[in-house]
Amino acid sequence: MSIRYHKEIRNGVVILKLQERDLNQEKAPELKELLFNQLAEGSVHIILDLAGVEDVDSSGLGAFLFGKRQANARGGDLLLVGANDKIKSLIRIAQLTRVFHLFDSLEDAIRVLEEN
Repeated sequence: MSIRYHKEIRNGVVILKLQERDLNQEKAPELKELLFNQLAEGSVHIILDLAGVEDVDSSGLGAFLFGKRQANARGGDLLLVGANDKIKSLIRIAQLTRVFHLFDSLEDAIRVLEEN
């Protein structure tokens, strides 16, 4: 797998800091595989840190949705942190604001996962 990321675990929450400029049709399958592997290892609460991501296309959104559905099916959740305005706009245009809760800080996202 060639998708670049840094993994951190805090209080049982897996934080995947993505280090890809673009999440597009080339990287989306790798992101899905990464998320699937994390879930298969038993990690059901996942935060994707998008602070280093500049652009996401529909394939990238599809990977987010895949991870969200898989985590929810296992009693967990997938949250997005650090999305730039362009990514937030894409999520709004795709009418996914009810699906994804966007957080500006890791601490806020972790707190939500710990409360649920």
